[in-house]
Order: sequence, then C-alpha cells, then structure tokens
Amino acid sequence: MFLIRLKKIAILFCLLCFGYLYFSPYVMFYELQHAIGQGNYNAIFQSMSLPDLQQNMESQIDTDLMYQLSREGTGDNNFANLGSMIASSYTYNLVKQVLTPQNIALLMMGHYLTNRDVIDHQFSFFQAQIPTTTDVLYEKHYDSLNQFSVCVQNGDQDEPVYFHFARDGLAWKLKAVNLPRIS
Repeated sequence: MFLIRLKKIAILFCLLCFGYLYFSPYVMFYELQHAIGQGNYNAIFQSMSLPDLQQNMESQIDTDLMYQLSREGTGDNNFANLGSMIASSYTYNLVKQVLTPQNIALLMMGHYLTNRDVIDHQFSFFQAQIPTTTDVLYEKHYDSLNQFSVCVQNGDQDEPVYFHFARDGLAWKLKAVNLPRIS
C-alpha cells in the first residue's frame, strides 16, 4: 500500500516537473508581455542577455551593410568601401543606443523602430509610451529543448521580428532578435 502511494507521488512529481519545463517559456513570455503592459522595464532588462544580444545585433547590422554594398555593386568605388569601414566601426555605439528595454518592448508590441524612437529613448530614459496595436500575431514554438522562438507579426508590416530565447538554468533569457532586412 505504501509503495503504490509512493509510486503515485513520484509519477505526479515527474509530471509536474516535465510540465514546468515544457510550459516555462510560455509562462515567461506571458510575464514579459505583462511587464511590457505595466511599463516594468527592469523586468524586461532582467530577461535579456545583453552581451549575446549586442553581438547578434552587431553581426546583423554588419551583414546588412555588406548586403547593401554588394547589391549596389560598389566593389571598385573606394569611397564606398571607406564609408562601409567607417559605418562598421560605429556599429557598436549604434547597437548600444538602440538595444534598450524600451526598444525591445516596442519590438515585442509589433512596432518597428524608427530614428525618432531611438532619439526619444535617448533623451527621455524609461519614459516611452508603448503603442497598443491590436492586430499583432504571436507565434511561439520550441526550436530545440533549450531554445524557444517567438515570431511577432504586425498586420501593418510585411516581415516579422523573431525573438530567440535560450534556457539559462531554469529561467529563459532573450539571446537574439532577428530584425527584417533593411531595404
């Protein structure tokens, strides 16, 4: 009798553990959306892995710059090559200014960043008004056991923004944001 009860408790405990492991990114994203709605940028900052995000954004911007240059065919133009070298040297400072909890919140709400958003956040730290869009679609799915992705598609925009989370112990951290290609 005692062994049967112990087996039931062990099975229930295992089911609860596996349920927690499976549903934890969905709960984390719900809490993140709630923090965005409340304007709790500290909670958003805590869910970000800043070094990984900075590296991801720098490589995206560098890749987009090289894509634009190759598309325009500036291989023989020395001034264009010099401009691309100067632009890539400013990538770190650009990423540092753009990668704020407010801008991540704007992206998660389905709002694309403009120059005005970056300037507003630079001068009014933590005072941004987050737009409320109603036609934003969220697609959430596992990429692997330790990676989770959220696709944010605004009805007004052509291309979605992808957020990639990775397991960090029992918590989840935002590791990468894939922005649409600059056209």
